[in-house]
Amino acid sequence: MAYVLECLALLALYTGLATSNCPLHGCTLACSYISDVQFLSQSREPSLSWSWKGENGIGPSGAGCVTNGFRIVCPVINDDGTSFLFSWGTADVDRRPWNVSLKGNAVLPTVDFSGDFIGSDGLVLVGYGSTGTPFGEPVILFPVNGQLFDLTLVASKVVLLYKCGFLVTYFTTGIPDASIWLNDTVDGEMGTFIPLNNPAAQGNRFYILTAFRAHSKTSLQTSLKLRLFAIDINNSTVLRISIAWHYDFTITNTSLPYLESSETMCTLRPPPEGVRANQNGRNSLAQVAVSGDNLVTVLFRYRDPKIFVDPNLYNHSRMMIVEDMGKMFTVRFSGDTLNSFQALAFKDDSSYWTAFYYLRTKQSTLQQHMFPRGEMTADINIAQLLGVGSKQVNITSDLTFLNRDASSPLVFCVLVENADSKLLAVDVSNEKLLWTVNLGSELCTGQISSVDGSKDSFLVVTTTSQLLVYSLN
Repeated sequence: MAYVLECLALLALYTGLATSNCPLHGCTLACSYISDVQFLSQSREPSLSWSWKGENGIGPSGAGCVTNGFRIVCPVINDDGTSFLFSWGTADVDRRPWNVSLKGNAVLPTVDFSGDFIGSDGLVLVGYGSTGTPFGEPVILFPVNGQLFDLTLVASKVVLLYKCGFLVTYFTTGIPDASIWLNDTVDGEMGTFIPLNNPAAQGNRFYILTAFRAHSKTSLQTSLKLRLFAIDINNSTVLRISIAWHYDFTITNTSLPYLESSETMCTLRPPPEGVRANQNGRNSLAQVAVSGDNLVTVLFRYRDPKIFVDPNLYNHSRMMIVEDMGKMFTVRFSGDTLNSFQALAFKDDSSYWTAFYYLRTKQSTLQQHMFPRGEMTADINIAQLLGVGSKQVNITSDLTFLNRDASSPLVFCVLVENADSKLLAVDVSNEKLLWTVNLGSELCTGQISSVDGSKDSFLVVTTTSQLLVYSLN
C-alpha cells in the first residue's frame, strides 16, 4: 500500500506547463515552435557560453531539449539502447548536470515554471524537481508492443502516445486515467493508425496525423491511407478519451513509409535523404500545428513512384489547412508539391513558415503561407542568403522563432555541401541573414530551444555528441 501511495504522489508537486521558453516538444502546446526569450540582441552573433560533450557511447538523442525555470533538460541515449534525462542549470553554480537513468528510449519531457519536469521512456513515468529530487517512486506503465512516440500535456493530463498507435493518459499525480488503441477496419482489413507527428493541442483537444498499417503481414495495401484525428481529453467519468472527428484521405500508388528497424517498433520513418544521405537530421514525416482560429495546419511528405528520382527520397509533400468546427471540420486548403517537406513554425495567426527541400536544386528554402488558404507570399532560398551558389544546402533541425515580435529571427541549422554544419538566424520579414555560427563537422538536429537567465538568454542546440549553449545578449 505504501508503494501505491508513493506512486500516486509522484507528480503532485508539478505546477503545470510553463508558458515561456520551450517547455515541451514543439515549444508550445499548439506546436508553433516559438521559444520566447527575454534578452535578445539581434545586432551580434551569439557567443558560446558553455558546452557538454558525451562520452563512452553516450550522446544527445537527436530530439533536442526542453527549457524553462533556468533549467535545460535533454534526452540522452546510450549505445546499449538505454537512455537518460540530463538536466543542467544556466547559472554557474548549478551547471553541473544530474541525470535520471531509464531502460527505454526517453522522449522529450515537459518542464514546469520552476524547472521541475515529467519524463518517460514508455516503461515508467518519472517526476523530478529542478535540483534532482524525485517526487516519488517512478510510476510503472503498462508497456505495449512498440516504444513511446511522444509525451505532452493536454487539459492538465499527461498524454503518452506510443509508436504502435496506443494512447494512454495519466493525471499529473501519477494516477492512470484512460487509454485507447487507434484501431479500425479499412477496406475490409483490420489494422491500426500509427502516429506521424507530435500532438498539437488547443484546450482539451489535440490533433495527430496517422497512417493505416494493416495487421496482416500478407496485406495487399498499395495506397497510403491517412487519418487526421481530433481527440478530446475529458474530465468525466466516461469517455475520458473521445474522438471528436477524423478526416480520412488516401494517396494512391504509393507505399507505406519505411518501418523503423522491426515490426514490433511500428514507427514510420523517412529513408535517408539530403546532402549526406546517412546523416540527415530530420526524422519526422509530418508536422501538425493549430492556430488560435481553430485552423489545423498539416504538412507531410510521401513517395510518388511515377517520378523517376532516387527511390530513397520522399519526392512529394502535401500541405493542408483544416478548420475545426467542433464536431465536424472543413478542409480550407489542400495542395501538393514536388518537394520534400522539412519543418514548420509560426508566431501569429496570420501566416506560417515552412521549410522544403527542393529535389531539383538539392537546396532548402523557407516559405511563408497565409491562413486560411495557404497562399505563398515569400520564398527565401537559403543558399542565396549564405552566398554559396549552387552548392547543396539542407536544413537538418526544426525551425524556431525566438519570440513573437514582428522582427523575431527564425533560427535553424543547415548542412552545406563540402562544409561544416551551421546555425543560422534569419529575419524572415526582410529576408535578411542576421548571423551564422559554425558548428563544426557534427550534424545539428532536433528542436532548438532557448532559456532565460537572470540577465541573459541562451540558445540551446544539440549536435551528434554535444550540447551547445550560446549567449544571446
